[in-house]
Amino acid sequence: MWVAGVIYHNPENPHVLVPKRAGTGVGWTVNVGSHKGSLVVGVFLGGFVVLPIVLGVIASL
Repeated sequence: MWVAGVIYHNPENPHVLVPKRAGTGVGWTVNVGSHKGSLVVGVFLGGFVVLPIVLGVIASL
């Protein structure tokens, strides 16, 4: 199932990466419905969003 046309969430599909919807480009997207897919998104957000914010706050002290 596609949420808002861009986020793929299907807990019944065990695949982490799935092809993008037809007509939205070429490539793959993460299945956030699978446990491993949620982990991939969490690691990405932690590494590229939260970590720089935390390091910026620490550096400003």
